[in-house]
Amino acid sequence: MAPSTKRKRPGVEEISFDAEQRREYLTGFHKRKLARAKKAREEAEKAARAERLEDRRKLRESRKQELSAHVTAIQKLSREAALEAGGIESSGGDEAEWGGINADENEEDGNIHGVGGEDEYVDEEKFTTVTVEAMDLGKEESEDEGVVAERMRKREEREKEEERLMQKKEARQKNGPKGKRKKFRYLTKSERRQDRAKVKMGKARRRGEREGDKEGQRKGGRSGKGRKK
Repeated sequence: MAPSTKRKRPGVEEISFDAEQRREYLTGFHKRKLARAKKAREEAEKAARAERLEDRRKLRESRKQELSAHVTAIQKLSREAALEAGGIESSGGDEAEWGGINADENEEDGNIHGVGGEDEYVDEEKFTTVTVEAMDLGKEESEDEGVVAERMRKREEREKEEERLMQKKEARQKNGPKGKRKKFRYLTKSERRQDRAKVKMGKARRRGEREGDKEGQRKGGRSGKGRKK
């Protein structure tokens, strides 16, 4: 007879049964369901927070671009104003030179093309002195840049503070106080026996009280009939 070609499988040496694991599995459906819901909620909150942070980052970038464009426009306008002011001064100088005004005399008076001089205006009731000074466009431009930079810094600080408060609020909601849940367990055989005995005693006591009430009612009825006779 030819030998068998079937492969022999190794036998199982031991099968163990863990009652504690079985009890945990049978009583843990609700617990596992709550754990899955909590995990899904945490993942959704994490995704929403990441989306909010991304939106804020994009908003900051767009604001920075707008501010840089605004600063560039201000600088351009300042340069154009400076060029126009320079053209006016040069044309005024030509007219003064053509009109024959003595420049040395203006320098002695401290008035070069009207800059730095003082004029007095007298009215019937008022007296006013007007001083003409040269306009420093470079200073004005630097002041505008400083104001814009300060505004950007304050806005970034405010956004960081709002983000910090939101993170603190989310952490407080996530780690808020929760009541400790009582652990479920099965009653032992002796505890079940005691519970059944208590139930029987309660039923017997209530039955005795009802019987006593009925007996008292019967006695009261008999005594009442005797008095009527």
